[in-house]
Amino acid sequence: MKKVLEENADNILQPSEFDTISTSVPKLKEKFGYLVKQYYLKGEVDIEREYYVLYKTENSTHYFRHFNDKRQPTGVEMKLDNKVMFLKLTENGNFDSYMSHFNECEFVIGKCQYETYSGKTEIETVFDNGVWITKFNGVGLRKKTMKRIYDKNGILIFRSIHGYIMGKETYSERIAFEPEAIEL
Repeated sequence: MKKVLEENADNILQPSEFDTISTSVPKLKEKFGYLVKQYYLKGEVDIEREYYVLYKTENSTHYFRHFNDKRQPTGVEMKLDNKVMFLKLTENGNFDSYMSHFNECEFVIGKCQYETYSGKTEIETVFDNGVWITKFNGVGLRKKTMKRIYDKNGILIFRSIHGYIMGKETYSERIAFEPEAIEL
């Protein structure tokens, strides 16, 4: 996380940037990827890459297609609208999925509630030196901590989730990277 903060020091989204319109937002990347690492209960580590490619811009809303580790389209799409990301999880789905409802609270400092498939969920977020830190209840009301870093366009460039399941520590992280010339 420290390396991500250092490498992006001039391009970290701050809470105050939602109150003003910035004229110094860097150019939106047309392709980006994530290195995704999952650390499981028994010590296994699963590592894969995923990619997003910009395919359409309407006004200030940008649409990206998702590609898997083998660079095949998955049908998942991402919409970036005013720094907020929405997901469409299937080709026939829409951007108003329950997964996207977290966005109502994503950049809210303090306590916030949003709707999930099982009712209202409350989270609490603080901002500390470039990192959005959110505490929430995971499956089975187990406490989890999510740390996120965004670039000034609202693109997630780092996310980690830390928690415990059955007394064992679990951890996952997602780190953005710029893919080399890829043909998607």
